[in-house]
Amino acid sequence: MHRVAVPPAFKNIPVRTDRTRRRSLEPNRWPKWAKAAATFKTAEDKGVGDTIKRMLGTAGIFFEATMKTLGVPCHCPERREEFNARFPYS
Repeated sequence: MHRVAVPPAFKNIPVRTDRTRRRSLEPNRWPKWAKAAATFKTAEDKGVGDTIKRMLGTAGIFFEATMKTLGVPCHCPERREEFNARFPYS
């Protein structure tokens, strides 16, 4: 099996641990991309992060698996939780 060389810049991407502590924004102050994603929400989605994860579907799973294989952290769960905390539906 071949190993793919991962650029050093991608190995040590800093992750903020305080992301989920940010205050949520009112829907009228959301950026356009968050408002667009919110139009596809379902009853099960807690926030924009859940909607984006569901919309990406197989592509998102493929991306996470690829990043894991390369040994590069993708931080997808952290990003989803950040978006849910920042742009909640309720």
